[in-house]
Amino acid sequence: MEHLADFEAALLAKGVTAKQVRQVAYRARRVLVGCGFVFMDDLSSSRTTEYLASLRESDLAVPALDPGKTSFTPSETARLLGVGPEAVRSAVKRHRLEASGKGPARRYPRATVEALLDRHGRGASVQTANFYL
Repeated sequence: MEHLADFEAALLAKGVTAKQVRQVAYRARRVLVGCGFVFMDDLSSSRTTEYLASLRESDLAVPALDPGKTSFTPSETARLLGVGPEAVRSAVKRHRLEASGKGPARRYPRATVEALLDRHGRGASVQTANFYL
């Protein structure tokens, strides 16, 4: 993986933004680790294709919500999804889901949390798999 540092430096030299470099490096590392590639001779297009197909499949168990609960804090929602609070904020904004309050008073209604859980349990989209490719 030491070659990734050289790759990142080459991308930066080409004028690619630091955010784009981080995204590409993250995806490359995830494929290398996910496929179990250690040496250059380990690289295999068929294993990479299988790994990317596995990203599309969802075997994530969607946790059951407390039936009596009507709203959730960002921390509770993040724990349910297994992500950080910033990922929750981004997903709510990106998908234009409902939220109320600001800062510590921020709450997500049950419908918002259910929508996030539904999306989370779907697996990666075709576009995401293609980004990895």
